[in-house]
Amino acid sequence: MKKIIPVLALSGLLLVGCGKDEKGFIVIKNETDSPLTNVTIHYASPKVDEVVGTINPKSSYKYPINYTYNETAIDLIYIDKNQKITTKTVVGYSAKYDKENVEVVIK
Repeated sequence: MKKIIPVLALSGLLLVGCGKDEKGFIVIKNETDSPLTNVTIHYASPKVDEVVGTINPKSSYKYPINYTYNETAIDLIYIDKNQKITTKTVVGYSAKYDKENVEVVIK
């Protein structure tokens, strides 16, 4: 029993420490009846695109924000059922110290 208490205490400290490095997320909810294709997250600076792919109808995708880029804005780009390319700014300003959690609902 005496050995278990220090192990539990150390485990608790490690878990508390993990919370500091939590990432922010962009949750993309596709509430349409059609898939969203070519879904891409675009970082304005340094002009980097990260491809998500397709998000099926009535489903969602949780994208972890990449904080390796310094100060930037983040856009969501996708193609809808009418083959229309849509671009939405989902984070107007993001920096390494930010931990945004953004939900984007597409209807």
